[in-house]
Amino acid sequence: MKFMYGLKTWEVIFEKNTILKIDRIYIRKGNKDYSSISFWVKSGLYKGARFWAKLEDCNKIKFK
Repeated sequence: MKFMYGLKTWEVIFEKNTILKIDRIYIRKGNKDYSSISFWVKSGLYKGARFWAKLEDCNKIKFK
C-alpha cells in the first residue's frame, strides 16, 4: 500500500495479522482525485498510526 505524509509517498507492506480500521471515507463529488480513505492501525508494528490513501489506490490493495 502506498501512503503519503506531506509531499512524500511510501510503499508499505504490513506484517501478517495487522489490523487496519477505516476511520473515514471521503468521496469528493465531481472530483474523484480527492476521494480517499483514512485508516488507523489497530495492531502490529505501526500500531496507533493514522494515514490516508487515495480511493483509486485503495481499490488496488492486495490481501493474502
